[in-house]
Amino acid sequence: MAPPMDKPKQAKTRSTPRRTPRKVAPRKRAAARKQPATAVSDPVAAACSPAVLSDGLLLEYAEARLRIEEGDLLLWRPCNLFGLLIARYTDGEYSHIGSASWCGNVLESHDMLQWRGGQTTNLSALVRQYPRQCDVYRLPGFVGEPRHGFSQLQRRRAGEPYGWRRLAAIGLRVATHDTIRMPWRKALCEIDQAENPELWERLYRPPVNESVFCSEGVISDLRAVGIALLPFMAAWEVSPNAIAALAEYQFTLK
Repeated sequence: MAPPMDKPKQAKTRSTPRRTPRKVAPRKRAAARKQPATAVSDPVAAACSPAVLSDGLLLEYAEARLRIEEGDLLLWRPCNLFGLLIARYTDGEYSHIGSASWCGNVLESHDMLQWRGGQTTNLSALVRQYPRQCDVYRLPGFVGEPRHGFSQLQRRRAGEPYGWRRLAAIGLRVATHDTIRMPWRKALCEIDQAENPELWERLYRPPVNESVFCSEGVISDLRAVGIALLPFMAAWEVSPNAIAALAEYQFTLK
């Protein structure tokens, strides 16, 4: 009798239930609009880039010139390292100031510019060279004859040398009063007015009968026609940003 045959062993299989895919909630997208990138390697390019321009009314020059009136103030943003230093130490966005004036049908700009001195320039040429860099401001209540007198005084400054000595004295004063400056700051700050009056006057109060710079010329001519702006400050202490704070913004020239 043949022995019974063994049944083949079946491999044990473990039944694993199928995993249902987990439902993932959709990501919520930020509703805020993307901010423009402000990281620019060149600080001069950063200051001149449209991303840092203040919000305002941007007008084409052809339209803007019809709205500019006699004696309007032209505030310029920095386009070089020297302008950046001026804006930095005067706590504002402007580094230069001039005024607008009509000569017939030609719109002119009067200002005191570094390396050139007093000049009268066609405003359209400046706007083509530096678009979106000039803001137009207007002094409240500045109407009538004082405006024309102010423009005449500004026009007479054409050809005058720039007040480099005056500006250097102001820069030295700012440097000596700043807490983060050169090692000789302490020595200059210890100058006593009573003991060294001549040295103190030369460092902190430039002589009166000297060439002026841009904002000093504007504030001096405004005071000459009866507009007493910032009477508690000397003319050489007034910056373009201080004048802009007292005027009303109109638009930006494109």
